[in-house]
Amino acid sequence: MLLMFLFLFAFAFDTLYWWSPFFRSGPHIRFTVSALNTIFHLLILLFPWMAFSLALNSRAFTRRLTRVLFIGALVPVMFVTIPFAFGDLLLGGGSELVSTASVDGYRIALYRLNCGAPCNFSIAVDQERTLIFPVEIARNLYVFDPAAEARCEIIGKDELRVTSLPYNEYPGETRVFHLKPFL
Repeated sequence: MLLMFLFLFAFAFDTLYWWSPFFRSGPHIRFTVSALNTIFHLLILLFPWMAFSLALNSRAFTRRLTRVLFIGALVPVMFVTIPFAFGDLLLGGGSELVSTASVDGYRIALYRLNCGAPCNFSIAVDQERTLIFPVEIARNLYVFDPAAEARCEIIGKDELRVTSLPYNEYPGETRVFHLKPFL
């Protein structure tokens, strides 16, 4: 039973970590293969539903108070996963690698973000380091919005210049990043 509460806590922390705007620029773990990221998101979003069915059918939850407390904690989490699953897995347009630049021990990657019909393309600038294949740690540096193409060049030790090209009626933009040699 304690293990189930620990899993629920891990799920809640992971949900806050991935979706809170306060943590967007912080480092986060992801996979180098996008299909693995999708599978991981799906498993995280299905976890409370699996735990709920386990709580209803398990002999470990025969005490009424334990079952009521556990199910009472799961139901709000289950309802929170519905819009996240719909938004991330069904409406999420995905990303496409545009350009990379390798620096000592890490790389800078530019991704074209496509959120679908309701918005323009944008370019995300990420700092990435592979821990063990296929797991990497990444940090979002900036998002050029709107932009469809961008170029990056290393201008010095741990310095990078990224220029977004003009897109529709929007002019291009240039930013210089002073990178940390670690994430």
